[in-house]
Amino acid sequence: IFGSYDIMCQYSKNFFQRMNTKFPGAWFIDTAQVTWNWLVPKFHLIAHVLKCRLNFSFNFERGVGRTEGEAPERNWGSLNPLASQTKEMGPG
Repeated sequence: IFGSYDIMCQYSKNFFQRMNTKFPGAWFIDTAQVTWNWLVPKFHLIAHVLKCRLNFSFNFERGVGRTEGEAPERNWGSLNPLASQTKEMGPG
């Protein structure tokens, strides 16, 4: 499973602990049977330190092809008008 996020180098450190705390029992992944690969999208990776660029780069990961990890963000501009309609749907 590939996980991609702008700050995945930090977020991945406590990922499973967070999931077990916030979603106990409901969100279980047997890490012995599933391999997780943490990546940082290319646009954001350049702002990271060298260690992050080497360890979390799409360029060095097998199985991702020419993916750059930024595709989910491309639609945000067109979705911005929905913000006023959906902001009251959350817990806050």
